[in-house]
Amino acid sequence: MSRYRLSLLVFLALVALPGQGHPLRMVVHDFAPFTFADEAGRAQGALVELVKEACRRRAEGCEILYRPSRRARLMLERGWVDAMFPLGVTPERLVKLNFSAPIASTRYGFYCASDSPLQTLSADTLSGMKVGTFGPSFTQYLLEQVNQEVMARTGVGMTLDVQPNADAKGLAKLVYRRYPLYFSNIHSADYHLRQNKLSGVRQLGGVNLKVEYRIGFAKGRVSPDEVSRFNGLLHQLEKEGVASRIRARWQLSEPDLGAPLTSLGALDLLRDDHS
Repeated sequence: MSRYRLSLLVFLALVALPGQGHPLRMVVHDFAPFTFADEAGRAQGALVELVKEACRRRAEGCEILYRPSRRARLMLERGWVDAMFPLGVTPERLVKLNFSAPIASTRYGFYCASDSPLQTLSADTLSGMKVGTFGPSFTQYLLEQVNQEVMARTGVGMTLDVQPNADAKGLAKLVYRRYPLYFSNIHSADYHLRQNKLSGVRQLGGVNLKVEYRIGFAKGRVSPDEVSRFNGLLHQLEKEGVASRIRARWQLSEPDLGAPLTSLGALDLLRDDHS
């Protein structure tokens, strides 16, 4: 066999749509407690357990890879994997991805040093403020939506200090006065505060954004029928209570299974009753 034909066969195998006989190839990144890696670099976490259970019921199975955040997103963007999770819905992602049913609900909010004079946030208090966050990520996307509203209401937006990893370091910088506010996924922030025994940090009121996490399947690699088939497996886990038990073990919230497949808009996010 010529080198050209061998290369062509390898290429076709890599880009083939998953189907009968093909495991779904998924990627996750360091976003505890949802997804992270053990000491051997293997994917683990609450949603890894949940998705693995669905994959176990799929005849062709799945392969779940762990990669650093930027690498994981690049693999999905380049079509090197079939899916990534957990993902929130954005207009840009809707163009390229088909989303699963919700697999967990989560919330986002602002954190500050415990001795901060701030109590409840508003557009006026956020105006001109330096705010840390994790990105590029859905977290950063949400903060940018809030920033648009702050600018629309006050004329002066926030300054974003984007950290490369969703870990305790971003929260610790509040204690070190690197910035007065940090915007984060609440489950992730609380997990890292507990795991690292980090004191001197508290959550602020004024913004409490609820989001449904899903699996994003690459449209160029996974057919809508295959996504529907996987959704059927997720539905089985919900019906049997398997998914609920996994989420409870990790202190995660139940998803709104009837939530519409839409992204949050930029309007009216600065409300403490947002749901």
